[in-house]
Amino acid sequence: MVSFLLKLWIDKRLSYSLDLELEKFKSELAKEVARDSIQQRWVNDKRMELLYQLYELMVEMDFELKALYLNIKVQSEEFTKFRAEKFCTKYTELNSALHRNEIFLVSDFINEIRMIYSPYFEIGMECLKGDEEAAHMLRARLPDSVGEITALADEPRRKLIQSFRRAAGISA
Repeated sequence: MVSFLLKLWIDKRLSYSLDLELEKFKSELAKEVARDSIQQRWVNDKRMELLYQLYELMVEMDFELKALYLNIKVQSEEFTKFRAEKFCTKYTELNSALHRNEIFLVSDFINEIRMIYSPYFEIGMECLKGDEEAAHMLRARLPDSVGEITALADEPRRKLIQSFRRAAGISA
């Protein structure tokens, strides 16, 4: 009888201890899940803010590239240099934002942005140098109508729209 009571007492103590440990575990797990949820929400918010900032810079670069192409076409050297400088400044802002925030973006996405915009940056740098031969060659390759020049300057941003949608989790 004593052994039966001892066994019953041990079972109750173990059961109580196990219940207590289980509740502690559940509590710790709930804290971890909440912390991860808050962290993921913060990271996602930061990524979306960054994508918006990058896209906004790209839209501004589109405007500068259009203006640069139009000035090249009409052979306005002064305004060509001015627009080339503005475009190159926007490119360096974009590149700087990519460097500062690369922990929030996939490297393939960053590389794609750089790969698409770097040739246009090179064009801007050539225009800043004032190389008339390079400007003449570019002028010859540019279309004649404003609409076609505008469409040509829209290309880099348009090439990246799907990548931005994927990065933002937008399916369209």
